[in-house]
Order: sequence, then structure tokens, then C-alpha cells
Amino acid sequence: MSSPSSSRTGAPARTATVSSLVGFLVVMELSSGFLQGWFLPLLGQIGERFDAPPSALNWVTSVFLLTSVVFVPVIAKMGDRYGHKRMLAIAAALTAIGSIVVAVAPTFEIFLLGRAISAALVAFIPLEFAIVRDRNPENAGKAIGLLIGALTLGASLGALLSGGLGEVLPLGVVLWAPAVLLALCVPVVIFLVPETSVRSTGTIDWWGAALLGLGLVMLLGGVGNGNVWGWTDPKTLVAIVGGAVVLAGWTALELRVTSPLVDLRAVGSSGVGLPIGLGVLFGAWMLGGQTPLSVFALTDPDVAGFGLGMGSAGVGLIALVAGGFAFLGASMGDRIARRIGYRATILAGSLTAGATYLVMAAWHSSTPGYLALTAVTSVAGGVLMATLPTIVVMRAPQDQVAITSSLYNTSRTASGGAAGAVFAAIMSGLVTTVGTGDAASTVASESAYVAVWLVSAGLALTFAVLALRISNGKARAGESDGTPATASTVEAAAPVSPTPVSPTPVPVGAGPAVPVVARGILAEEPA
Repeated sequence: MSSPSSSRTGAPARTATVSSLVGFLVVMELSSGFLQGWFLPLLGQIGERFDAPPSALNWVTSVFLLTSVVFVPVIAKMGDRYGHKRMLAIAAALTAIGSIVVAVAPTFEIFLLGRAISAALVAFIPLEFAIVRDRNPENAGKAIGLLIGALTLGASLGALLSGGLGEVLPLGVVLWAPAVLLALCVPVVIFLVPETSVRSTGTIDWWGAALLGLGLVMLLGGVGNGNVWGWTDPKTLVAIVGGAVVLAGWTALELRVTSPLVDLRAVGSSGVGLPIGLGVLFGAWMLGGQTPLSVFALTDPDVAGFGLGMGSAGVGLIALVAGGFAFLGASMGDRIARRIGYRATILAGSLTAGATYLVMAAWHSSTPGYLALTAVTSVAGGVLMATLPTIVVMRAPQDQVAITSSLYNTSRTASGGAAGAVFAAIMSGLVTTVGTGDAASTVASESAYVAVWLVSAGLALTFAVLALRISNGKARAGESDGTPATASTVEAAAPVSPTPVSPTPVPVGAGPAVPVVARGILAEEPA
């Protein structure tokens, strides 16, 4: 178990004002979002280039997701132990190398290897959270909102841009764009981002890391392939049940070892358990429910009797609206929370989302109305994207910020993936036949989409009920629900820069990109 007292290193050689530091990290997250949103519009061309069948193309995103759940906890824990800037630079370098492998891959297998290596990108967020809390905890909430918003907006813009470039440029050229962008991020981290000054003690729990990674890969692999293999297929059941058993074993191990990968007792006592649990519900409706939004917009009402018939360009517009308004909500989250408190803020966000999904279930035939409802849910989601991780970051022990943040992001991502699979099962079970004769085909019925939106509304309202247990005060370092900060947490929360910094406000600013946005904050969020 980590020692309550953290070792402090000397002051970093380079200092940066808080505003410039956040600006550099925002550039990192815009780049991260670009990469995570880049590939979905290109799947058809990737399949043609490597002669890969549609069923195999699912691995372009799945291998990234599954590898990220292995990468992120390990890199985050090493950041707490050896330095967050150091591990951020290594993660950026790995991502750049993986992106280069993707660009030059001669076979589909090498392409997937590059995608797996580039999954280190999802560790950016927890490492950056630790950096902004270390440098200026009083304004960490504002910085976290900007980082989450930049990631979400970057994913939407990346998908939109890659879809447009894919129509006019060779695929090989288009694949080089994220490689170049991420390669430029490496010197940004090395030369412009300061190192943190708090270190955890003890060793890295490699057995815990292996069990956590194996359990999550089995569980997510089983849930993600349930609709393909069949939910009663032995492979699905073994993967899901086996993953749950492995994660139970991991929990038992973490409670027994001296230096756990995740100090579960500290997670419980510091008050971050409830926000992490709320993140699971949030990921389920916000991330898992976004693919149906795009598919409904694509459905031709003249053929199916419902839908918007917007086409791929229209879906790109929806993705841009969702990303832009999520960025707006995330940018405002800290300001709202400072005025009305964190409980009131997350209650307002979840109740707004729940009410909007209920309206969408009853009224979804108008394109302007659909876009307006998407904007409202995105603003509400953006506010929650900013406020929930802020609570987690500020309540986590100072020497465990990155690993605790990674637990939040991974839990939210996993729930989004599981909910997406459940929603896909609903859409596969509630179908209707359109067309006649040889032109007849089976598509998800209107009631399937209504069911998805009603489930999303129920999840949001359940979230609101549980959120009543969150304290309504400002999230300060070391604070927990009903538990006073200890002397060690108060000491660890103090700014560590020997030179006072004066934070200044930071200006905030096609294919179906939404599923990729979901996986990105896979750290989203999110990767």
C-alpha cells in the first residue's frame, strides 16, 4: 500500500504559467481527439486496401479499446511513481510510433499492431489531470473541463476532416496526418510541460496490472462480441463470466498486497468511489447511446417510415454539433460548479439529459428539433464530463491522482462499451421489414430507438438520485463526503511550485464520429 507521505522531488528546471501549461495540454488533447476520430470514416478504404472483410474491420476500433484498458492503468501508475511528465512523453512517443506503423503497414495484421501501440494515447488524460492538479489545484477544475472538451471536439473534427480528405487524397497520405501530428506532440511534452513534484512510494504491482488487464479484456471482449457470437454462445459466456471472476480475483489481490496497483481502501476512504460509480452510469447513456443517434439520422423515412435520411454528411454535422456543444458544456462546468456547487451541477446536468431523452423518445421526426435535442444533451454531457473527473481528481490522494483518474476513465469506458452492446442487442431484437420482394430488408424498428432513448433517460434519472449523496461544496484537494481531510492529504494538496504562479483565464473555444468520441474518452474520457 502506498505510504501516506509522498516523496517530493526538487523543483522542475522549467516553469510555466498555468495558462500556458493548460494551452500546451489542450493541444495534446485536440491531437488525441483527432487520432481517435480519424479512422471510422476510413474503414471502407482500409478494408479495400488490405482486402479485409467487414467483420474484420471491427478490430480497427476493438483492438484500440482492448489494448487501452491494459495500457492506461500501468502508465498512470508509473506516472504516479516515476513522474507524470516523463510518462506522458513516453505515451506520446509510443502513440507516434504506433501511428507511423499504421501509416506504413504492409498488411492488415501490422496495421492492427500499430493501432494497439497507439492505444497508449488514452493514458494522456489521467497523466494530464495529475499535472494540472499538481501545478495549481485551485484551478484544476477549469483545466480539466478544457482538456475533456478539447478531446471531444478534436474527435468530432478529426472524423469530419478525415472523411473529407479520404474522398480527395490516397489513403496512405490520409493515414500519415495523425502520425505527423502526434510526432509533434513529443517535443511539446519534453520541452514545454513541467514535471510534477509528488511521487508515490513502493513498487509497481505487475501481477495486479496483469489481472486487471486480463479481466477487462475478457469482459469487454465478451460483451462487445455478444451480438456477433450470440449471447448464449459458450465463447461469450466464458469471456464474460471469466472476466468477472478475474476482476474479483484482482480486487482480492489489491486488498492484500503492500503496494497495490490501485489502493482500493484509499479509493473508498477518499470519497471517490461514488463519483466513479456515477461515471459508470454516465458512460452507459452518454457513450453507449450515441451510435443509435447516428444510425437513426441515416435511416431514410421514405423507406422505413421513420428517421431523418440525412446521409453521411448530415451525420458528420450531428457529430460536429455534439462535439462543439460538449466542448461548450465542459468549458462551463467548473464555472457553474463554483457558483452552485458540485451536487447541484451534476443534478442539473443529469436531469437535463434525462428530460431531453424523454422528449426525444416522444418527438424525433424533425431534423432541426433532433439537432436541438442533440445540442442540449451534449451540453449537459459536457458539464458532467468536466465535473465528475474534477471531483475524482481533487479527492484522490496526491500521490495517486493518475491511477485514480485512470480507474474513473476505464470504468466509464467499459460501461459505455457494455451499454453499446446492449443497445445493439435491443436494435437487433426490435426489427421491421422494409421494401418488398428481392429489395426487402430488415432494419431496426422505430420502437427500438425509442427503447434506447427511454433506457438512457432511466439511466440519467437513476444517476440523479444517486448524485444526491454527493456533497454540494467545492471539490477541494483531500476532501471526501463526510470525511475531513487528514493532515497528510492537506499537505499533499498544497501547491508545490517554489515560485508562485498567477493563473490567467484560458480562452475556450464525415462519417459517424460519435462512436469514436465514445471510445476516446474511453478516457474520454474521452481516449
